[in-house]
Amino acid sequence: MKPATLFLLAGLLGAALAAGFPANQAKDDRAEVALQAALKKEAVDGDLKGAIEQYKKLAQGKDRAVAAKALVRMGQCYEKLGDAEARKAYERVVREFADQKEAAAEARKHLAAAEKPASGLTPRLIGKDGWVVGPSPDGRFLLQYGTTGDLDLRDLWTGQIRHIAKQPWYSAGVSPDGRQVSFWRRTNDVPELRIVGADGSAERLLWQADKECCAWGAQWFPDGKRIMVTVWQAKDRTRLVAISATDGAVTTLWEGKQLSDPQLSPDGKSVVHTRRVRENPVADELWLLRLEDRSEVLLFEGQSLAEYPRWTPDGTGVVFLSDRRVPGATVDLWLLRTSGGKPLGFPQLVKTGLGEMENGKPTTFPSGRITRDGTYYFHREKGELRMAQLLTTKFDPDTGKAVGAPSFVSRKGGLSRSPSFSRDGRWLAYLWQNPGSLVSLVIQSVESGEERVVPMTPSPVKLGWAVMFPDGRSVLVMAVHPKDGNGIYGIYRVDAANGAWTSLKKPGEREVEGFPNGISPDGRTLYLNRWTTGADNREIVHLIVRDMETGQERELRNGEGAGVFALSHDGKQLAVAHPDGKELVIDVLPAAGGPKREVYRVQGFQGADIWWTPDGRYLIFVPWDKFPKSKAYMRVPVEGGEAQPIGISASQDEQVQFPRSFGAVRVHPNGRQLVYTARGIGNEGSGDWALENFLPKAAK
Repeated sequence: MKPATLFLLAGLLGAALAAGFPANQAKDDRAEVALQAALKKEAVDGDLKGAIEQYKKLAQGKDRAVAAKALVRMGQCYEKLGDAEARKAYERVVREFADQKEAAAEARKHLAAAEKPASGLTPRLIGKDGWVVGPSPDGRFLLQYGTTGDLDLRDLWTGQIRHIAKQPWYSAGVSPDGRQVSFWRRTNDVPELRIVGADGSAERLLWQADKECCAWGAQWFPDGKRIMVTVWQAKDRTRLVAISATDGAVTTLWEGKQLSDPQLSPDGKSVVHTRRVRENPVADELWLLRLEDRSEVLLFEGQSLAEYPRWTPDGTGVVFLSDRRVPGATVDLWLLRTSGGKPLGFPQLVKTGLGEMENGKPTTFPSGRITRDGTYYFHREKGELRMAQLLTTKFDPDTGKAVGAPSFVSRKGGLSRSPSFSRDGRWLAYLWQNPGSLVSLVIQSVESGEERVVPMTPSPVKLGWAVMFPDGRSVLVMAVHPKDGNGIYGIYRVDAANGAWTSLKKPGEREVEGFPNGISPDGRTLYLNRWTTGADNREIVHLIVRDMETGQERELRNGEGAGVFALSHDGKQLAVAHPDGKELVIDVLPAAGGPKREVYRVQGFQGADIWWTPDGRYLIFVPWDKFPKSKAYMRVPVEGGEAQPIGISASQDEQVQFPRSFGAVRVHPNGRQLVYTARGIGNEGSGDWALENFLPKAAK
């Protein structure tokens, strides 16, 4: 072994064993020897995959100190391979080896480096009409839709706007020197690639695709002599071709299965693209295609959406949009560094909350390439932002009316929902979310108003509902565990003090699914709804009672359509609001099971949020059909009679954005306070935006 190699190995071992990992004479010497062998395979042999296999075996050993070190080293190997498994290795250290403080601290450092976005990033609004197509490479010009749909070029230095091409057109790009613009037009259903001067002169036809093809993309090579375009052919086949900007000569760069959003690198030597490997839940991969030999390299194998890759100006990384931090809800901007066509580490979060997810698709997408000065233009599609806030107000149980003006429950702003009181009325649990962040469980002191976020570890991917146990010491939640690759909600019990959460499932049982909304006064019995699909794909709702100690379940009722229910304060009765095909019906039945009794009918609605008053004499409900038609809370006697409004209603003026409708309501055990969900609609801030100076400096 060469002296330099020995020095490298010695240094690596010293760093692993001394800098953060103190020696322990009582450790298993064989484990230490095996760790050194794995370190040699990693650092000296350069066999990262072989080292990972050795680290895996050590991580399963009885020596916890060695296991923790092995996991950290394994995570670093995965980082070098650009494998998302790195995160799992670090998270396991934090979760299972917290007693190994130095290793845990090292793992947290790596996790923080990947999750910490650049600070002080505020996108600049360019316009609200969705007119930006993309910038020129130097950032001086913006291609945009004109007022009549024509293609315009806007000079950001002078403010001058030039008309470049008449409509119809699509998919345009500016040459590297800023003197020419390429764009597509269909003539007699034939795709045509055209070039025009940046001053709008000398438009000419450059190349025509076959009539049966679809062609798009106008990405200029860095020398300005060729343009890369994508041609989609039948049977899921794609061609990447280079078109000469002089005479239209065609060179095939690559041909194969369809590529998603291929992007030419700044040096013109490679193309990055995405590939969908799973639809539900969505999982995408990032791939790099080397144009010289047409070989492909997997850059990133994710377990979530990863779309719209864009090269950094210096070609040392790729940014992309992903919902991997808050799956199915929020889109963030991530950066994956590369070197020599290979990934370096795993993606780094650079900007949170760039957009939202709607129907499984991001509402945000980039406009063109990143400029040389590092400006990222993006468009956020128009849409409604549905707001939810918990409000509280005093309530007179004798008159059945709300008293005084309402106030916000949370002092933190953000969105809040799913309120639940402890049986003694001292505590209120609810779900809270700062837009762009994960949902958190919060517990508030009713007397003082002081509140704290429950530190659930590991952080749930999703939180959907919360019900406090009668003693106030724990909370039942609907949640998606990070280990659940299917993204399915299960029911978990959360310790209100330390945030530890455990599944309700019993040995041999699959995850307990359903919508929990009632716990018996003794804390032993859970009431929940569960959905199945009946004939003609109709949804059947089953009201289930479950013994939380044994896991035994039995069905109390079932039926089509929504079936929201509430358990009375004494735990003896259930109220169920359900449609009968024509009207909304509110029934009451024994919690132990038995015949139902109709209490009230409401015309024109299909469901309702409902709750009992503590004395068991009344039900407070808000009927709904489709958002935002739940306009007012009503109170109806359980023994029958007319429903009366309680004095909380939404404005009939459509210009009033909050509150526009209402959701779940809860009555304090003393019967004199209400907490309820108010909803509203706002504008998302749609339009075109520029994110400047957002790229962190590449490590040297």
